[in-house]
Amino acid sequence: MLDDDLIELLRPLVREIVREEVERARFAWRWQPAYRAAELLGISEDAVRRRVRRGQLPGRTVERRVYVDMEALDHQLDQV
Repeated sequence: MLDDDLIELLRPLVREIVREEVERARFAWRWQPAYRAAELLGISEDAVRRRVRRGQLPGRTVERRVYVDMEALDHQLDQV
């Protein structure tokens, strides 16, 4: 069993590691590639690309790859 003093020493370190992992997972969820956004939205990948290009979906094109900002999309949907 771990000593109580050791547990108290490790607690802030573990808390920081968990916070960083949650932030990393949140970022990975936020920016979805076009194919994955299409699956989640139930539309074709081409439709996702066209909607991002027209500004109908929040997203970016980086080196010819389209990414959808799912967090911004969730926010937009909450406003409707």
